[in-house]
Amino acid sequence: MENTTNKQKAQMLRAMTHDGSARIHVINSTAMVEEMRKIHSTAPTATAAAGRLLTAASILGSMCGEKQDTVSLTVAGDGCIGKLIAVGDYYGNAKCYIENPMAHLPVRADGKLDVGGAVGRGRLTVIRECGQAEPHIGTVELRSGEIAEDVAGRGGRRAGAASAVCRRERDCKARGKRRVAHGAVAPV
Repeated sequence: MENTTNKQKAQMLRAMTHDGSARIHVINSTAMVEEMRKIHSTAPTATAAAGRLLTAASILGSMCGEKQDTVSLTVAGDGCIGKLIAVGDYYGNAKCYIENPMAHLPVRADGKLDVGGAVGRGRLTVIRECGQAEPHIGTVELRSGEIAEDVAGRGGRRAGAASAVCRRERDCKARGKRRVAHGAVAPV
């Protein structure tokens, strides 16, 4: 029997100034993160952490110059979630691994998920495979463990260009617990 369900895909918007001096990549990764949550049966905090890294890998991968290029992001912190790995490609496809998909902490005082606490202190490593003999590898200390801030910090830089990363998670139903995930990367 054929599966006839209509799977939603992540929606990505790419824009560039006329002179090419600035560009922006915006993604609605809700469907991608929800699919990841189902595959890995993740707890809410693990879903948020892995979803953020998955979104970043999708955006950074889509910024690759060639169709065979990939970007791998590894977050190795000392928190309860363990290691997170995400790989993205030129087309914006991404996949991830979560060492402890059941990692979950109580919400913070501000009502937000404690992703930084679950990730802990450690390192972010970005590996860009560009079809050359040696990949480009960069490792930085985690700033907050909140993923977006860490990727924007130094891990999201490419070829010496700084980047700004915005993320937004919001409730899409008044009483539901479903979250909507969005992300944007703008090299500055």
